[in-house]
Amino acid sequence: MLARLRSDASHLAGCRPVSSARCCKQCAARPGKAFALPWRCAMSIVANTVPASLAAPGLSGVLGRLLLLCDPPSACPGCLAQAGQPWPADTTSRFCPRCRDRLRRMAQVRRWNRDPVHQAMAGRASFDAFSARWRAQQGLATLSADAARRYVTPDMIRLLGHEIDPQTRQTIYRGWCQGWLYGVPWWTPERLAAFASEQDAQEAPHA
Repeated sequence: MLARLRSDASHLAGCRPVSSARCCKQCAARPGKAFALPWRCAMSIVANTVPASLAAPGLSGVLGRLLLLCDPPSACPGCLAQAGQPWPADTTSRFCPRCRDRLRRMAQVRRWNRDPVHQAMAGRASFDAFSARWRAQQGLATLSADAARRYVTPDMIRLLGHEIDPQTRQTIYRGWCQGWLYGVPWWTPERLAAFASEQDAQEAPHA
């Protein structure tokens, strides 16, 4: 789009009108790309709308002023509002990709908030996450293996808020994820050995 604008603007800048009522012969020979306004009218619009001091960077004369008229400098209203800066002069409003993504997410959240089914699902997921993490920190097993896999990490597993041995903690986490839903106090050395033996038996065929 910008390349075509540059090409047309370059031709317009060098165009010489046959008369004030119609375009030049070169423009008339391009029926698909001819300008709707006569050359003098187009030049008058550019001259009266865009000051010469505000021409596009790297360009001068009619071409630079025409490009600035068609593609003026823009500022993101979201970024300016976040930074607390005033609106710059001679700019148009255009959201940056980050702010556009935020607006899309806000619209999606508003749609979710209007959906009772989604609200019920979100409430259950929030309770499941809270329950799993609280139980892990108290040394209690999660209510399901899926809850352990989704909401708990090995670092969360404690005994009444106190840290336990890292290797034991990792073994308990693996056990919870596979359905061995025993609290930390019930992971005795015998149970840890039984779980390790089961893991070795499962990994043996793949070795």
